Amino acid sequence: MHNLPITSYYSGLEQMLAFNAGTIGTFNPMLYGMAMPYQAMNPLSNPIFQQNLVKVGEQAFNQGRIDRASIDIQNAGSELKAMASQLSNILESDQLDKSQKERINALLEQVKQAQEELLQLTEKLSTSTDLNKDLKAIKSLQKKILNLREAGRKLSETIAKELEGKETSEEVSEEDVEETDNGTEESGEEVSDENDKPSDKYDNDGRPSSLEKPSNREVQNICLAFSDAIGKTYLFGLTPGTDDEKFESAITDLDEHNVVEVMKHWKEKFVGAGNQYPQDKNFIESFLWDADHSQKQVLGKHILDMLVKRAELNGIDVAAEEAKIRAELNKYWISNDTVETNIEAIYNKIVAKEAENAQSIKDEKTEDKKVEDNKKSELNKKKQANIAKAKTTFLKDIKDCTGRDDIEEFPSDIEVVTNERGDVTGFKIRLKGKDYFGKDYLALQAALKEDNLTLPLPAKKEQVA
Repeated sequence: MHNLPITSYYSGLEQMLAFNAGTIGTFNPMLYGMAMPYQAMNPLSNPIFQQNLVKVGEQAFNQGRIDRASIDIQNAGSELKAMASQLSNILESDQLDKSQKERINALLEQVKQAQEELLQLTEKLSTSTDLNKDLKAIKSLQKKILNLREAGRKLSETIAKELEGKETSEEVSEEDVEETDNGTEESGEEVSDENDKPSDKYDNDGRPSSLEKPSNREVQNICLAFSDAIGKTYLFGLTPGTDDEKFESAITDLDEHNVVEVMKHWKEKFVGAGNQYPQDKNFIESFLWDADHSQKQVLGKHILDMLVKRAELNGIDVAAEEAKIRAELNKYWISNDTVETNIEAIYNKIVAKEAENAQSIKDEKTEDKKVEDNKKSELNKKKQANIAKAKTTFLKDIKDCTGRDDIEEFPSDIEVVTNERGDVTGFKIRLKGKDYFGKDYLALQAALKEDNLTLPLPAKKEQVA
């Protein structure tokens, strides 16, 4: 029951009923025996009752995990089917050579193997005897699918470049060999580890790159489902309560990919002044007020596990907070404040670290842009110097071949052609609707001569007596 006021003058039995209404409703909806002394109903003195309280929570939690896994399997099957179809269609192209088809076939075989694994996991899940092991296998397969998707992207880019005739590597000449700081030549070993770059470890939002980013719709849907669960009312809307099925389903939808985003969205859009739950400050407070004892133990640990996974992927040490939360959740009387304080501490550490990661990505991009701008500037300087040198040589060739010492300027209608490295490859002129090209003056004249044309030159100046 959301924000149920538990006052000090309630009896022990009344407090126990309030905190465990959902579970008692499952085992004893008619409240038989509730008139007996509180000690007789105290789970601390009745281990069978306490076991049943935890058992029903675990059963609901596991069913939610199975339902989510079924959705994951369905999505994985659709993605693998699409990948296999795309690769098969590419293989039908007559533009591919033997090597390219072999690489595509190899990737296609990996996709087919993943489809076989998925089929086996589907069969295991329906009769699972070790749910944790099977769910772990599904997560492992999802990671494999992400790797296959990335491999397909890289392979398509490589083959596209090959088809465009671009070189995939450049030969290094002796002049290009750089010297190390101690004056010796490079031996071909890498100077720096590329994996040290922030962009290799994080996305633009600072999230670990191994995490699939949840869509805004996914995050919103989880928050809406959670809100529906804790905002349900009974008796014609007069009595606030909790929809336990939706409540547990919303929490089990949390994983390391989306838990921070959901908690952040909840804090921004659902709690605090002016929002739907003004009395709450954050997601975990809303959860703790509505969860009964069993739900706090089972679902609370699920939230904790997902946050710890996210923290570890960011390289954050949250062992102290995790220990405090687990110790508290194992108690019969759970302190909401202790759980909330330490959950929020983990959450804030993750948010701060991912903001730091995002800033490092921005800094890296700024530095990369500076380097790229410097390269472009140097390339342009080299190109202009090469063009000036080529024009001088071309003008000298004109004078030598024609005896026209009076020509002092490079012809304006001739274009100097360069490649992407700024090197001059030749000269071009357009006459009578056609382009003529030559690597030097004589070659350009020869190209023009084939069409009975000559290079237009300025009129000869009158000799001064």
